[in-house]
Amino acid sequence: MKSLFSFVLTTLILLISTCFADVNSTREVLRHHSANNSAVLDTYNETVNSWSEYANRSGKQWKLEMLLKAVEYAAEKHEGQTRKDAEKTPYIIHPIGVAKLLWEVGNIRNVNVLTAALLHDTLEDTDATEQEIEVLFGSRVLYTVKEVTNDPSLSSQENKERQIEHAPTMSLDGQLVKLADRLYNVRDLNPPPPSWSDEKVNEYYGWGEKLLEVLRGTNEGVELALQKLINSHRNKNAEESQSVTPTLTKQQLIDGYDKGLATGATHMLKVWDKFDFEDSYEFIVYCYPDNDVNDLVNYYTAPGYYRVSAVYAMHLGIEEQINEGYHPWHTEYPDN
Repeated sequence: MKSLFSFVLTTLILLISTCFADVNSTREVLRHHSANNSAVLDTYNETVNSWSEYANRSGKQWKLEMLLKAVEYAAEKHEGQTRKDAEKTPYIIHPIGVAKLLWEVGNIRNVNVLTAALLHDTLEDTDATEQEIEVLFGSRVLYTVKEVTNDPSLSSQENKERQIEHAPTMSLDGQLVKLADRLYNVRDLNPPPPSWSDEKVNEYYGWGEKLLEVLRGTNEGVELALQKLINSHRNKNAEESQSVTPTLTKQQLIDGYDKGLATGATHMLKVWDKFDFEDSYEFIVYCYPDNDVNDLVNYYTAPGYYRVSAVYAMHLGIEEQINEGYHPWHTEYPDN
């Protein structure tokens, strides 16, 4: 009985405190709960200005007050939480940012979807209750928030796998929020959190791509924006890989011969002289045009291998795959 009374009292207080929400009063509430953070307030101002203009054109049927109420509720619930960036930005910037992406990139004007975006982490990360959300924002918003909430009984890896499996069966509202959430988080990886390794960043992009694949057809604008970021990251990795690829010079081959690795070094020197390659990268591009050359060179020139014999062994390892024609690792050479 006591818990029921507490719930009713809390809900009444929330209803009274938010029923007269306006743009300015919500800004002050946000200012209070975000410690007057300029990034948070700037994001809110940019977003709410667009909402206000649209509300003025649409009339009373477009419920701006519901969005303002959701901003205040989320700001209060997420107070004290921060993002993982170096600046430790108050967490509330994220749900506002997700709603902003749906509005600007996804061209979403449905108040229920935007409200769910503002509240999407409240059940998972705060003391918000399903009852509060339903009373304040309705059953449709609650349903969406529950859809995108991780299962606390599962590990992080299991929740990621569950998201991919579950996403295609979610409501359109849930799919939109999930996709925009992932877009925001991927955009937030530039730069990544200081504690994140390159491997973890790459893994997150990978999960983003998996989610994108199962949610194709949800929203073209958000999908294209996310795909562009994934492609950019992939291209950046490829460029960095090529730029740092270790190479083997002709002098190193000669040094290898002097150290007693006569068979491999002599063989490769003959090939080098025949085709006048500049380095081992160019050499392997010629040998393996259909393979990932960067991976091959990086692997076989890594610490722990003597580079001459290892690269030569790599050539011999796939000799049997060659059915015809001249190739550098053959022991016989044409006369011209």
